[in-house]
Parts: sequence; C-alpha cells; structure tokens
Amino acid sequence: MDEHRALDRVTRWLLIAAGCVAAGAVAVAVASAQSSSRVSWSKAVAIDGRAFITAVACSSARQCTAIDAVGNAVTFDPATMHAGPRRSLHIGGTYPGEYRFACSAAGQCVLINTNGHETTLLAAPVRVIASARVATPHQCGEPTCGGTIVHPAVTAVACPGPHLCVTTATWGSSAVFDPVDPGGTALWWTYAIPDQYSVDLIALSCPRAHQCTALLTWDQAVTFDPATPTHATLISLGQASYSGSYLDTLACSTSQCTALGSQNGVAVTFDPHSQAPPATTRTIPTTAQITSVACPAAGLCVAVDGLGRALVADPRTDSTWTATPIPGIRTVTDMACPTATRCVAVDRRGHAAVATIHTP
Repeated sequence: MDEHRALDRVTRWLLIAAGCVAAGAVAVAVASAQSSSRVSWSKAVAIDGRAFITAVACSSARQCTAIDAVGNAVTFDPATMHAGPRRSLHIGGTYPGEYRFACSAAGQCVLINTNGHETTLLAAPVRVIASARVATPHQCGEPTCGGTIVHPAVTAVACPGPHLCVTTATWGSSAVFDPVDPGGTALWWTYAIPDQYSVDLIALSCPRAHQCTALLTWDQAVTFDPATPTHATLISLGQASYSGSYLDTLACSTSQCTALGSQNGVAVTFDPHSQAPPATTRTIPTTAQITSVACPAAGLCVAVDGLGRALVADPRTDSTWTATPIPGIRTVTDMACPTATRCVAVDRRGHAAVATIHTP
C-alpha cells in the first residue's frame, strides 16, 4: 500500500512538472505571437532606383533620408513614400567607402565615411550646410582638434540633440560635435575602460542628449553622458560572443538596451545604468546576417536580416524572436524607427518599406 501511495505521489509530481513545462511553452508562444502581431509592414516602394541603399535615418515620422552606395541622398516621407530628388554629396573627393549616418530631430543629418570625411546636410532640401575633412589619428592635441571631427576609423554615429552628434571609433575613442559647426569637436578616451587604447567602440545608441551607450569588443558596454564622457559606467555582458563572433549591433531606450551579434544571432538585454548581469540572453533563429535592430516601444524590439525579414520579440522575456518577411524587400541593409509607432527598412535594390507598430 505504501508503495502504491509513493508511486501515486511521484505520478502527481510528474504530471505537475509536465504541466508547468507545457504552460511555459504556451506562455512563450503567446508572448512571441503578441509581439509579432504588433508589427505590420507595408509593401516596399522604390525610392532610389540607381544604386543600393546602405543607410537610412529619420528626423521625424514624416521625414527620412536614405544614403546609397555612391554617396547620394534621397529624402522621403514614409507616410506617403513620396521621395524628393536624388542629390549627390561630395565628401572629400575620395571613394566614399562605408558610411555612418544619423539624423537629429532638427532635420540635420550627418554622413561620415571610413576615410574620415564628414558632411552635414539639412534633410528637407538636402542642402549641405557644413563639411569637414578628418585628420589622421593623433594629429591634433587633446581635448579639442580644431576643425577635425574624429580619426578615420569611425564605427558609429548618433545625433541625440539638434546641436549634438556623437561618434565612436577604434582605440576606445569617441568624439562629440555640433553638426552645424563641427569646428569645436571634442575628442576623448574614457577612463572607465581598462586598457582603453586596445579596445574598439563598435556600436552606439543615444536615446537622449545626456545618455549614450556604446558596445566594446570583448562583451562589454559603456554608458556615458556626452557632456562629461570621461565619467562612464562599464558593464560586462557575459560570455555572449561565441562561435567566432561578438555583439556588434545595439538599440537602447533610457532604461534598457538590447545588443545583438550580427553573425551569430545572440541577443543580450541589459540595464544601461547598472553593472548587474544582463536580464536575458537569447539566440535569434536566423541563418542570415542581422543588419540592424531597434527597440521603438516598451517590450518590443525589431531586428532585420539579410533575407529580407523582420524579427520581433519582447526582449524583457524569454520569448522566441518571430520572423516575418517584409513584402517586396530582399536584402535589408538598414532600419530606423523615428517614433514608437513607425519603423522604416531599406534594401539593396533601392526600396523602402514602413512598419506600423500597434499599441497592445
């Protein structure tokens, strides 16, 4: 009799455990479905038919600017997909290389290439209002470099204020400048990073003027105020970089960041103000390179990949990233989310598609 009671207890516990596992699986599936259903994409429209688009940035919900592979700018309204004339940007007379591109809410857009040339333009008329040539590393003194912006190996740029742009670069360095008057650029190295000259800052997100977070090589991040960049918080993201890759793509709100490995699909969500361990670490189910990520609303991140898909999840949970093809898009090269309800993705064929984010 006792043996039967013991077996009954074991059976009941096994049934309870199985029920918990099933409930957890259902909860994850529901969370994934809810996140995916919050995002709907329009069909892609050609905005630049002569060269593939490498970058896009938005000043508002009604104004985005795309840059193509040969240094041309196209400004368009993502609500109507009406595009202005294609304008050529002359930045130093050298091969443009890979661009880093960002726009401020005031409509000022900054274009920097890996050769070290910078151009600031007004997005609406696409009229160049400032331009500077970047010097070689350490050619000027600290903390300012006169007319120099930053050394050539620029990795990212963000413009969180109408007169504030921030760049990251190799050798643990960054620069802060006014896009309208780049002559007063400040170049700095943060003392929060041990052996700062041996690491690279490889991605950047600035959700507001006094808060930026940059990714470092070797699974680290640093959060700083561009006004006082030497006072920074160094954050360890754990052993996220495996399979020969590392975290190199970043999106932040004021209280949460999500970092991705573009090659291995690792996603790490963390508090940019805390040195506590990351909240969640997941792997995004994609065989293609992840080209961009944004987290436009609470509990929602959107990544895009080289297969023309949007991958959606709530980064605060362990829910699976759900993949959805973007209509008419093949290889997504970049994405921007100017508001909590709108994102824009561009591809190599010169097309753009708009995502509408629905309130839960």
